[in-house]
Amino acid sequence: MPSIAAHFACAGLVYKKIKNKISDKDKFYIGCILPDIIDLEGSHLKVKGKYYLVPDIEKYKKESKVDGDIKKGYLCHLLLDKYFLDEYVIKNIRNYDKINLFSSNMIYNDYTSLNAVLVNDFNIDLNYINKVIRKIPDNFKVQGDKYKLNVESINNLDCGEITFIDIDKFKMFIKEISLRIAEDIMR
Repeated sequence: MPSIAAHFACAGLVYKKIKNKISDKDKFYIGCILPDIIDLEGSHLKVKGKYYLVPDIEKYKKESKVDGDIKKGYLCHLLLDKYFLDEYVIKNIRNYDKINLFSSNMIYNDYTSLNAVLVNDFNIDLNYINKVIRKIPDNFKVQGDKYKLNVESINNLDCGEITFIDIDKFKMFIKEISLRIAEDIMR
C-alpha cells in the first residue's frame, strides 16, 4: 500500500506498456485509485503474504465483476500493493518486522514528501489526475473521508523528511515493478 502518487506513477508506466489493450485511459486510471477510496469491506482482498496481509490476486481475477479497463486499473493497484509489501518493504526497510510500520506517524508520514518527488520525477499530470478522480462512476460507493484524504494527498506537494523509504530505490522499484505488473495484467 504505497502512496497515491506511487499508484499513479506505476499506472502511467503500465499504461504505456499496455495502451493498445486499453480502450479508455480514464477508466484504467479510475481503477488504479478505487481500492483506496471505495466503501467496501475487503476492497483489497487480503490474504497472508510473506510478512503482511497482501491482495489475493487470483481471487480478484476470478471474482471481480468490474468492467475491462477499470478492472485492469484495479488489478494494477492490487499488484503494486502486493509487490510493495512482499518485496520492497521486506528488502528495503530496516526493522520492518520489529516496528508497526503502518501505524500513525510511521511510513504514512513519508508519503506526503514521497508524493511530491514522484509527481515531479514521473511527470504526473495533476490536472488529468484530478479530472479522472472526479469522473468515478456513481455505481462505485466512494467513502468520503478516504476520497478526501487521497485527493488532498496527491495535491499536497510539500517536501519534508523521509524516514523509511529510500527515494532512489523506490523510484527504481516503481520502474521495474511496472514491467512485471504490465505482464501480469495481460496474462
